[in-house]
Amino acid sequence: MTRLHTIALLAAAGLTGCPEPVWVDSGGELPLGITDLVQISAGEYHSCGIDTNQAVVCWGSDANDQCQSPDGAYAMVSAGALRSAALDTLGNVRGWGKRYNRTYEGDFVQVAAGYHHICAINGEGGVRCWGSDNDDQSSPPADITFTQVAAGYRHNCGVTTDGSLDCWGNDREGQASPPDGSYTMATAGKMHSCALATDGSIACWGNDDYGQLQAPSGSFTHVASGHWHSCAVDAGGALQCWGANDNGETDAPSGSYTQVAAGGYHSCAISGDGPATCWGMGDYGQLDAP
Repeated sequence: MTRLHTIALLAAAGLTGCPEPVWVDSGGELPLGITDLVQISAGEYHSCGIDTNQAVVCWGSDANDQCQSPDGAYAMVSAGALRSAALDTLGNVRGWGKRYNRTYEGDFVQVAAGYHHICAINGEGGVRCWGSDNDDQSSPPADITFTQVAAGYRHNCGVTTDGSLDCWGNDREGQASPPDGSYTMATAGKMHSCALATDGSIACWGNDDYGQLQAPSGSFTHVASGHWHSCAVDAGGALQCWGANDNGETDAPSGSYTQVAAGGYHSCAISGDGPATCWGMGDYGQLDAP
């Protein structure tokens, strides 16, 4: 039975929420909702995910067209602030959002969207960035290769091929001055950054006005940083969040999860075998995960 994943555009004038994802089934059956998400990313006021059909699905604010996700088959998506970006299954990067709709052809393997810029890693470990460069956030080091990169507000951090961290861009609060050590994953917030060490511990650096550097102890498998908070999945699958909580963005639900995403003032997580769960600010529908 063939299914066509379509986006039903909402016709109400002035609506800032994303289009509502629906299924249209050519076989006559109308399933309830879309398939489960296999990857998730939280932006400033919106979120995006990849479903099991490799389609991009977004929800939340669409004031800058950041939810106008492209058609096609995709491997990962990153929700920024004014822009979003996705990596298709052929290795091309597609970006969309405020006055922006571009495709960058290449052999890219990972993509990250920041406030007003996008970065991606190619098959040789080199990083390319596009967009705002007022703090050199779109000017990555040319002589360093990476295995993973994260885009923050006006800075980026990544894990190099030797396991160390390297950051560039705005460093006003020390968010681009990472610690020494061996790491597997980096994440970048607004004025702080965090990384997952090879032993499962979490290190954070930069601004600590809201306790966003006070990472919990223990062993973790995934970490994500939002504007002023961060969340992580521990070795048992439980969520732990820290930092600002003015909107409930660190009030993580109980349960077992595999991935977590931290946005501007909200957070989301997926379990790998069910729909996404989101919490925190929901003024623009960013908690209404499909």
